[in-house]
Amino acid sequence: MRPSIYRRATIDVMRIARQVPMVPAQRRMQLGALVEARKSAALPWSAIFTKAYALTAREMPVLRRGYFRYPAPRFVDYPVSAAAIAVERELDGESVVCPLIVPDPSALTLRELSQRIQRAKTAPVDEVSEFARIRRVVALPWPLRPLALWLGYVIPSARFEHYGTFGVTTVARDGAELLNLVSPLPMVLSYGPIRNGGEIDVRIMFDHRIVDAVPIARALVRLEQVLNGPIAEEVVRGR
Repeated sequence: MRPSIYRRATIDVMRIARQVPMVPAQRRMQLGALVEARKSAALPWSAIFTKAYALTAREMPVLRRGYFRYPAPRFVDYPVSAAAIAVERELDGESVVCPLIVPDPSALTLRELSQRIQRAKTAPVDEVSEFARIRRVVALPWPLRPLALWLGYVIPSARFEHYGTFGVTTVARDGAELLNLVSPLPMVLSYGPIRNGGEIDVRIMFDHRIVDAVPIARALVRLEQVLNGPIAEEVVRGR
């Protein structure tokens, strides 16, 4: 059986991703108060973690840094983050995980960010610009499709717009965890199911060319503080 056009596009992206030396760092966070506040707020965890990471990245430029090989190896620090939030949709009869790109999610309220995610999950596919673009790109014949995906990755402004600076993905809803990932992104945030008392395992997969493990461990500490601080306060205000 020949792979569908969406699986072929995923294969093309994985060719890019295997050049990125991803390393995972994990912290078990105590988020009991936030877990309780969220119960009556109807906010998805994906929105909560996306904004919390973006707020943390405001303080830590390495969390919004990209590595580029062409025309010469260099780092690019973006002024703001752009999130690539994994959203499962049915495209042409096939279940496909699509990235919803949200520039500067730290500037949005949790309610606004939640609405964007909900719309991405439920609106007609052609009305969601990112998903409509994905359908156009994956429909390109070889070698135009891999070339378009590669050009979108190697140009800093295009990577920000089409790939983002960090990803957010999880399978916690199904009671599972992603222990490691292969991704073209320099940073990917993931989290597991909620345990008794509000414990959640949170991990960042990071490009080891950009940063070592110690700064990422510190970023996880700061991320937990942000979740229990400004994020929890916004959740309580929005109930």
